[in-house]
Amino acid sequence: MKFGKLGSLLGRKKNADISTASNEPQVVAPAVEAQKKPEPIKQTPTPPPIAEENETMQLDQDKPITDQSSLEATEQELSMEDDDDERIVVADFSKEQVALSEQRLMEFTRNCAGVYGAIISTVDGHSVAQALKRDIPANKISTMTSSLLALGESIARESEQRFCQFVILDNSNGRVVSLRINDILMLTCISTKDSNLGMLLSSGRSTADALSEILR
Repeated sequence: MKFGKLGSLLGRKKNADISTASNEPQVVAPAVEAQKKPEPIKQTPTPPPIAEENETMQLDQDKPITDQSSLEATEQELSMEDDDDERIVVADFSKEQVALSEQRLMEFTRNCAGVYGAIISTVDGHSVAQALKRDIPANKISTMTSSLLALGESIARESEQRFCQFVILDNSNGRVVSLRINDILMLTCISTKDSNLGMLLSSGRSTADALSEILR
């Protein structure tokens, strides 16, 4: 009987321990679940497309070329401006010189038959003095005859001849003769067909020589 009581007591204690263990909170399961959670994936930045990198490198390579081309264009513009400055003729004459020149031109138009216009101009086409019996554009004629005289001198050089003394335009009802006064001035004589060409050339040459003494 003693063993029976002792066995029953041990059985009760064992059952009490089992019930107590079953009532304890389960801690292991949440820990295991926490370990099973997946770790967050780190996102790495994607590299830029190769095409964009190539375009950027191409633009960087093009910059020095653009700068070089703009520099060459600027140098060409400066050289062109220098050439224009060399073609400019400075004809700075006093009022007395211009007045004496116009007086000499008026004498020429009176003494040479058929002459109705005489113009002094620079070789780059600017009018200095004139004596006109008709309403004609002295500035336009000065510009065109300067080119005409330069062309005549170029033809003389290419023809292995020395200097162009006269440029003569023989028109349907008149003549235009251009000749040099000095290195920077020229004289243009305008006449009708009534004038003798020989007299026009001779009188124009003597007038040009007189003007060269006045316009020094």
